[in-house]
Amino acid sequence: MYEVGKYGAPNSIWTVEYKPCNGIMKCSCLKVESVGFPCRHMISVMKRENLQQIPPGCVLRRWMPRTMDDGHQGQFLCNDSTTTQTTRYGMLSATLNLVSYYASHFDMEFDEVRKVALDMMCRFRTSTWNIIRT
Repeated sequence: MYEVGKYGAPNSIWTVEYKPCNGIMKCSCLKVESVGFPCRHMISVMKRENLQQIPPGCVLRRWMPRTMDDGHQGQFLCNDSTTTQTTRYGMLSATLNLVSYYASHFDMEFDEVRKVALDMMCRFRTSTWNIIRT
């Protein structure tokens, strides 16, 4: 059981229940049940637990392929770009959070990581702007 709060807002707290034995994860905000993909509170817990995949309990049936003839579920399929983007965001956040932590201990590494991150941000921002304008 995790309590996830909003930084600077002590009255904004959500409860995320995670059962690793069966992959069930539920959040008090009920975003999975209403929208169909994990909320930021669940993503925070996934990062904290170092999960490499979204737990099965966070995947609604509509995103799963139909049951195969042998009764086994197939691989998770997701054609929703918002879900894909949210998953990628969570994975990148976890990785870059660790990079930031380690690089912050040393002057040269900090400067190198900051320069690379700023260069990438400018490149991605320009690419995104070009896609939006077309």
